[in-house]
Amino acid sequence: MAQLYFRYSTMNAGKSMEILKIAHNYEEQNKKVLLFTLAIDDRYGRGKIVSRMGLQREAFIIDNHSQIFKTVKEHMPECVLVDEGQFLLRSHVIEFTKIVVS
Repeated sequence: MAQLYFRYSTMNAGKSMEILKIAHNYEEQNKKVLLFTLAIDDRYGRGKIVSRMGLQREAFIIDNHSQIFKTVKEHMPECVLVDEGQFLLRSHVIEFTKIVVS
């Protein structure tokens, strides 16, 4: 059974760094990870999760036309991570919920 975790904190608390760390730990165990970030977050270029320490990774971009469920099912990862989740639309949250319950 899949699980859904939501982590939140104040700005500059290291949330993006935590996502990058989790991705690294899964990949160290040879597990596939998918990273997502919102199109609205273009501070360091679109489609990137970047920590203030300078670490960065490419990520799938979520916009109004994204098919999140389809993307995840095509890649079949063991872990899905989303940065800047506070900007998700209701429809995006529903798609992530479908991933957890399917």
